Amino acid sequence: MRALAKEAKLTAEPAASIGIGALLAGNVKVRPDEKVCVVLTGGNWDLCQLAEAFAGD
Repeated sequence: MRALAKEAKLTAEPAASIGIGALLAGNVKVRPDEKVCVVLTGGNWDLCQLAEAFAGD
């Protein structure tokens, strides 16, 4: 979630960040010629939750 915000300037909800996290951690094996799609959503945030998530960063 934080990596998406810092690197891609995207605010995604925690559950939507799992796919990106798995790819970045190498838990999903992808061939060089393979295309990957991850669905990102961000609708389940309120401003207080968002502030808490990034306060420790």
